[in-house]
Amino acid sequence: MFKKVVPVFVALLMTACATHGNKIDEQAISKVQKGQTTEAQLINMLGKPTSSGFSSDGTKQLTYSYAQANANPASFIPFVGFLFSGSESESQVLYVVLDKNGKVSDYSYSNSESQTKTGLF
Repeated sequence: MFKKVVPVFVALLMTACATHGNKIDEQAISKVQKGQTTEAQLINMLGKPTSSGFSSDGTKQLTYSYAQANANPASFIPFVGFLFSGSESESQVLYVVLDKNGKVSDYSYSNSESQTKTGLF
């Protein structure tokens, strides 16, 4: 049995994955209303922002970001990786501006997915 488990375990270890932040719930974004939604409500809906900051005009910016990249498992196989290596990635960014009263004055959201092929095929 040990001989059957080891190759599976090694294969799982060889799949590379990197993640940053938490996936952003697009349904929650649709509930955000300019002039009404507060910072506390945003945090309740989306969790803690990845980063935040202030502008000289007194507004506050919240940034929610998520990124994930997965390497093609074939990339780690000798000789095969040279032919079929690559990766897939996904990213999401939600940028929110809060007015001086702590309510949403503006926001923007973007989502992207890409596939990169670095092998010959």
